[in-house]
Amino acid sequence: MTSTSHMFFGHWLQDALPAALLARPDEALLLDVRSDGAHAAEYVKAAELHPLPQGVYLARKLHFYQDFSQGLSKRARLASLRARLAANIPDGQRYKPGSAVYFRRGHTGVARLIENEDELIRTLTDRGFEVFDLEGASVADIQQRFRHARMVVSIEGSQQCHLSFAMPPGACLISLIPSDRFTMVLLGYARAVNLLPGFLVIDPAKAGYRVNLSNLLKTLDLAEKRLQDQPVNHSPVGDAAVSPAAL
Repeated sequence: MTSTSHMFFGHWLQDALPAALLARPDEALLLDVRSDGAHAAEYVKAAELHPLPQGVYLARKLHFYQDFSQGLSKRARLASLRARLAANIPDGQRYKPGSAVYFRRGHTGVARLIENEDELIRTLTDRGFEVFDLEGASVADIQQRFRHARMVVSIEGSQQCHLSFAMPPGACLISLIPSDRFTMVLLGYARAVNLLPGFLVIDPAKAGYRVNLSNLLKTLDLAEKRLQDQPVNHSPVGDAAVSPAAL
């Protein structure tokens, strides 16, 4: 755990959870299970981890890891976590492979609202997209929905970190990036699990952010062209050999 992992769920999921797999069988695991919702506890259970209860401990020997980059060791642990989630969360056969999904952040986390979201959703549904709401969804719901997704559009935020553990290798994740908080950390996350990353910068508006729908359609066309050149592996664990480049 780091101060950032304590503050933000996305960093807990992307950094603290994979680091927990570094614990040896004879070591106690100190991993706080966040209480701001059920997702952290659900991930810990599905990942077959057994952290100590929160408390005060005297440690005569303590190993502390800072594990921010997406190197070979971390990629291997991400693959292990994906395999554990696939094994412990049944597929449910709720969704067919090849779907396109708009992952709606809603009012979860720090407010990041899209002013013209209704218009955005109409544009995407006209292109065959389905809408999935994070609010009220369990980890099992997220896993079952996105294991079969071919393309996902979502605003930048911690909700996208769920997708690193669910989307199949070779699938395309298009991030709507606010221009006033531009970050490319999602590029590293996507490449670590062999997703095809795409980005569209969106500007602040009176009621949040506004998506330029013409630019979005152009981005979708670019993504479709790239997806035609490479297969999407819809197995739950995926194929590490797939290594797409950014759009």
